[in-house]
Amino acid sequence: MALVSCPECEREVSSHAKSCPHCGCPIDLDITRDAPGRPESHLPKCGECGAPATRACTRCGKMVCEQHITWFHNIRGAGAVCTACQGFGCIMTIVGLVIFGIIALVIFTMNK
Repeated sequence: MALVSCPECEREVSSHAKSCPHCGCPIDLDITRDAPGRPESHLPKCGECGAPATRACTRCGKMVCEQHITWFHNIRGAGAVCTACQGFGCIMTIVGLVIFGIIALVIFTMNK
């Protein structure tokens, strides 16, 4: 297994990877461009709408089109997530905040 440079973010990626785990850019450039003699029906389809997929979600790996991808930035860097993973991340943030609030309330009432 060799490491290659991602054409978009220039980080090291396995040569066997279908897409960059950091930014979601397809490593096999034939995925996004129709190669000569290659029918368009062989291009990967978006998991949401069926349009030609151009990027992979950095969380679940599902191939999606630009319409169904959202960019995020955090401490570890930037990435692209599909709409399903974005919704799951929002739900987990709300659950975390509720749990934190309950713990803070219990500690506050115990100190009275």
